Parts: sequence; C-alpha cells; structure tokens
Amino acid sequence: MIRKLDLSALAMKASMANPEAGEMNGIAYDSTTDLIYVTGKHWPHIYQLQLKQE
Repeated sequence: MIRKLDLSALAMKASMANPEAGEMNGIAYDSTTDLIYVTGKHWPHIYQLQLKQE
C-alpha cells in the first residue's frame, strides 16, 4: 500500500519560526517504535509522526 503525506503545514510552521527555514530534507523511520521523524533545512524542530493503519 502506498500513501502520501501532506507536510506543508509543518513547513509553514518552520518558516514562521525561522525565516531561513527551507524545504523538508530529512526523513527517518524507527522500526523499534514504529515512528517517523521529519525535519528540514534550518527547521527549529524534528517532528515525530505516528501513522495509524486503516
């Protein structure tokens, strides 16, 4: 199964916190916790995502 995530709200939040923030450029999956981590160029935070299966 393939799905898409719209993370534009996180990108907007990052650019509001830091005007130099750029595009999302980091994504990692932790199989032990089943969590996804995303960040971007000069983003002030790393975001932790938990996806629900339908």
